[in-house]
Amino acid sequence: MPFPKKPFPKAKINRILKKELRRDLSFRSGKIIGSMCSDPPAFCARIFRRYIEKNLGDPGLCPGTAEIERRAVEMLGSLLGNPSAAGVFTTGGTEANILALLTAKKLSASNQREVILSDCAHFSFRKAAEMMDLKLIFIPHKEDFSIDVEAAAAAISENTLALIGIAGTTGTGAVDDIPALGALAEKHGVYLHTDAAFGGFVLPFLEKAGFPSKPFDFSVPGVSSVTIDPHKMGRGLTPGGCILYRSAEIAGRVAFPVSYLSGGETEHLTLVGTRSGAAVLANWAQILRLGESGYIKIVRKSMSLARSLAGRLDRIDGIRCVKEPQLNVVAFCSTKIANEILSERLRAKGWAISFFGEYLRIVIMPHVTEKTVRRFLKDLQKITETENG
Repeated sequence: MPFPKKPFPKAKINRILKKELRRDLSFRSGKIIGSMCSDPPAFCARIFRRYIEKNLGDPGLCPGTAEIERRAVEMLGSLLGNPSAAGVFTTGGTEANILALLTAKKLSASNQREVILSDCAHFSFRKAAEMMDLKLIFIPHKEDFSIDVEAAAAAISENTLALIGIAGTTGTGAVDDIPALGALAEKHGVYLHTDAAFGGFVLPFLEKAGFPSKPFDFSVPGVSSVTIDPHKMGRGLTPGGCILYRSAEIAGRVAFPVSYLSGGETEHLTLVGTRSGAAVLANWAQILRLGESGYIKIVRKSMSLARSLAGRLDRIDGIRCVKEPQLNVVAFCSTKIANEILSERLRAKGWAISFFGEYLRIVIMPHVTEKTVRRFLKDLQKITETENG
C-alpha cells in the first residue's frame, strides 16, 4: 500500500478496518484461553478514551496526571509490602524487567555481568542480556517448575550482577522460593528482582480467597525491585506494566535527565520517552474501582475454575496436568500424541492456546467461563479420541 497522495474518505478507512480486523480474535469469542490479558472493563476503557492526549513523557505539561501516577505507585507499593516504594508505570513486564537489570548494572561493579535465573524465566531477560552484554546463568527448574535454590546458590560468584525470582512463571504459574533467594541476595550483597508481572495481582489475594500463597514481594528482605502488570490480572488495559523499587534511592540510579521538554526539565525512569498518561489514569482508576474485595472475588473465581479444569483434564485418557495450579494457570500435556500436533488440532478448532514444547498452557482470565471450559474439554476429548484411534 503506497503512501496516500490524497486524504482517504472516512467511510473507506472504516471499510478497510472492518475487513482486515475481521480476522482478529476477540476476547468476547470465548476462545482466547492462552493469553495473560483480558478484555478491559468498559469503565477503564472510558477513562482511557477521555484522557487519551495525556503524555507522561513530558510530565510538566500534565502535573495532575503525574500526581495520579505517584499515587498509583504508592498504592501498588502498599499492596506489595512497602508503601514507601518508588517506581514508574511501563509499557509492560518486558520493559520493567529490562529496567530492573539496568538498575542492577548501575549499582554493580564494572566486572559483574552474570545474572542467575530459572530456565523458566520470561524472554524479556534474554532481551536485556543482549542489550547490555550480560551473561545469563540459567538454573534448571525443580519438579514443581520453581528454581533450584541450591543450584542458584552454587552459581553465585564475584561476577554475579543479579538474582531473578519469578512469582508466576509464564508457562506454569510456578512461584519461586523468594524468601530463600532473598537470603542469598543479602548474604552475597546481590541485587534481587522479583518478576511478578502475572502473579503480582494474584498472590496478595490468594489467602483471603481461600487458597495458599507464598511471600514474594518487599516483605521479603533482600528484594530490591518487583515487576507487576496491571494490564494482566489487575484487570486494566494495555499498556499497563509497572516496576517498583524498594527505595527512591535505588530508583534514582536509572533516572535520565531531559532538559528540552515543553513542560520544563525533568527525569525519565523508563526506556521509552513518550508515555501514555491515559493508560496510567485508566489502570489507576480500575484499581480503585475494584479494591481489595473486588480482586479477592476475581482471584477466587479464577482459581476455582483453574483447579476444576486441572482435575477434569486429568480424567481425560492421554492427558496429564504437569503441575497443580498455584495461580490461575493450567499446564497440561499429552501422553499419547505429540504436544505440537495437539496444539495444531486445537488451533484448527479456533482455540487460541499457548504451546511450550513439552506442554500446553491455559490461563483462566476473567473472560474464561465455565461454559468456555466445557466447550474446550469437549473439543479436546474428540481430538484425543480421534488421534488415539
